[in-house]
Amino acid sequence: MNLGKTNSKKVLAVFEKRKKNEQVDEVVVIAADYWTDALANAGENQISYQLGKGMINLSEKDLIKFKKNFISFISKIFSQHRDIMLWTSDGKHFEKIGTDGYLAAIMKSSNLPLTCLPSDVCMRMTDEEIVIENNLEQEIIYTALKRVK
Repeated sequence: MNLGKTNSKKVLAVFEKRKKNEQVDEVVVIAADYWTDALANAGENQISYQLGKGMINLSEKDLIKFKKNFISFISKIFSQHRDIMLWTSDGKHFEKIGTDGYLAAIMKSSNLPLTCLPSDVCMRMTDEEIVIENNLEQEIIYTALKRVK
């Protein structure tokens, strides 16, 4: 087979660079979606309501700000610690126990009161899964194999 005369050419190839922590980013966004939805739909499970102080209604702007701050804050923490626990107490024990420090910091940077959080929720995040415990029932909302919800 005769290919004839060939010329040497320089070629520039463009490859899509994948983020090293793409799965971590996905876990953080799914967790942010969960907490944002929980804030928006807390209803009678809102800590403020359980404390007898009435319902705190959040605007769409408040929820967007919360989600943005959640992603920013948790991404920094999660890049160093691949096992994070986020939790809230119920209204009955809120004055004594409160909530975890991560959620408190996120709420402070979002200018939102802690009492607008849903009560008695616990989330464990790893880079492999997200597990929610609510009313003593565990639910996996994310696994590394697939998104559950």
